[in-house]
Amino acid sequence: MNIIIFGHKNAGKTTLGKALSKTLNRPLIDTDKEIEALYFRKNGLLLNFQEIYLKHKENYFRELEKEVILSLKCQKNIITLGGGSLMDPETRSFISQLGLLFYLKISEETFLKRCLLNPYHTNDPDLLKKIYLERTAIFESLKAFEIDSSSINSQIEKITHVIK
Repeated sequence: MNIIIFGHKNAGKTTLGKALSKTLNRPLIDTDKEIEALYFRKNGLLLNFQEIYLKHKENYFRELEKEVILSLKCQKNIITLGGGSLMDPETRSFISQLGLLFYLKISEETFLKRCLLNPYHTNDPDLLKKIYLERTAIFESLKAFEIDSSSINSQIEKITHVIK
């Protein structure tokens, strides 16, 4: 069964996914990297996921993201999802069937600070707060194990305890 890590952008999902992949000796599927690969196959251009989002805007990006997620299989992978990927009801339903869900939770304050430091994000604190609240409501409605943003080692310990 897959281990699926989700949460807000800049929560540390990819960092945790890489460490967990190494610890459990399982392949890592980072959906942001998969979006980049799919974009390259379709357009012949090498752009990172943030550049794709900026160039084509949210609707196009979410279409690529959904295509990537709906192509995933139930195996023994570590899967890290983008921050907005679960806003789509079809994607949420699909992901819920694909494996064990782990919500990497961060505070609103941490979210705002990290987003405001990232040049690819808006610098509008009101918009960021709205995004945080909307996504938190969705994330907390899912049947998932919550992981706080403490140390990587304690996050890995919690996940390995759950899967045993």
